[in-house]
Amino acid sequence: MSYASVASILDRIGRLGYQSFGFTDSNSFESYVSDLIARASRMIDRYCGVPEGFFSGGSRITVSYRGSDICIDRVGRVYVILPYTPIIAVEEVKVNIGDDLNPVFMDAVYTYAGSALYIHDNPSRYLTLSMYVTYTAGYISTPSDISSIVVESVASFLLEYLRFIRNERVDVPVLQLRNTEILDKYRCIPFAKG
Repeated sequence: MSYASVASILDRIGRLGYQSFGFTDSNSFESYVSDLIARASRMIDRYCGVPEGFFSGGSRITVSYRGSDICIDRVGRVYVILPYTPIIAVEEVKVNIGDDLNPVFMDAVYTYAGSALYIHDNPSRYLTLSMYVTYTAGYISTPSDISSIVVESVASFLLEYLRFIRNERVDVPVLQLRNTEILDKYRCIPFAKG
């Protein structure tokens, strides 16, 4: 999943032609720009600590929980923390009603709020594999500030590359994320399971 369009990059660089960059046709130039967009998008994923595609439709995630990962709140409700938010959809919650040698998983009744998933069936707090959750987290459509960082990063690289091929700079430019301070609000540090 890419977080910006080729057209948005071409607009940002003033619609410089493919010939300016040493390409023989527009298709190969646009393919190159598309690859740069994909690379910048993966750089954002890594910077933010999220799975690929998180900012464009979300990512499907499966998390296994040991009994020691299960928490109980002040009023006695059982919950686990989902490592990535926002949550788009919870697809499956299974609780092990067997044991560690012979696990038997059954659907669990649950509700969620924020990053907490409340389980109405009491999972065992003593098993190595007590339960697992499959859910989709992320953004259905790419936030505009994420797209703008991709556009700015790729466009800056292309303009520096143009200076390089015109011998206006001696070092080969490197694709780097621009304005990363904007990304800090999206950074995710998944919980460390004990």
